[in-house]
Amino acid sequence: MDYNNTYEQEIDLKELMFAVLHKWRIILAFAVGLALVLGGYKAVTSYMEQNDEETAQEAQEEYEKELLEYNKSIERCEREIENLTKDIANQEEYLEKSILTNMSPYDVWEAKVELFIKTDYEIMPDMVYQNLDFTGTVLQSYQSALTSTEFMEKVASKAGTDTRYLRELVSINIGRVDNKVNNILTIQVRHESEEKAKAILDDLLAGVNQFKGQIRSSIGNHTITEVSRSLGALVDLSLVDQQKNQTERLIQLNDSLQEKQTELDELEEPEPVVTAASA
Repeated sequence: MDYNNTYEQEIDLKELMFAVLHKWRIILAFAVGLALVLGGYKAVTSYMEQNDEETAQEAQEEYEKELLEYNKSIERCEREIENLTKDIANQEEYLEKSILTNMSPYDVWEAKVELFIKTDYEIMPDMVYQNLDFTGTVLQSYQSALTSTEFMEKVASKAGTDTRYLRELVSINIGRVDNKVNNILTIQVRHESEEKAKAILDDLLAGVNQFKGQIRSSIGNHTITEVSRSLGALVDLSLVDQQKNQTERLIQLNDSLQEKQTELDELEEPEPVVTAASA
């Protein structure tokens, strides 16, 4: 015997209503939450729309400030690199052409002369007021004249070098004892060549005679007597340090150039403002 059982479930509207009403708290909470989300979104959107222009302007001003600092840094680095490049070129030329730098410290030729310069000044015994002693002024006048650019250029031209390199070879000093002038003017020339050292000293002594008349008429009468003259080879260990310092200076300049180039390469340009703050 076959049995067909059909199960039908009837929906009771009354019970359904009670079930829905039983969960009213959940439904109400969901509705309130959704309202808050939608309201908040609307409020934020309205606020951002109202403040978007101001925020964008502030962002643009900040970008322009950073861009200005960036451009200043670029210009500074480029100027420093240009200056370092020039200094390196000058230092390389100096190391190549400087007579003093290329001279052997163990074979230096020195030509030297000492001149005694006497004025008419005399101490007046038992006199309160003494005549003016212009001996120091005369010595300084010879020193200034012999080291002037115009005169040095003439001597350097005859020696076949530049004034810059000649000045390193020549020293003109006023003798002093207890910080007082002792009437001695010392002229000294150092060179790698015996002939050049002697020739330059002769040109400087010719300059002394050249300026004598002018200094006599402008300052006062005086006489010049050659006290001593010498010419010989010697060892100058201080020259070792001078030459070393000049070589190290070139190394330092190249290191500084590399550092500045790295600094320039690592500079980053600020990003421009492409979107509004609300985005």
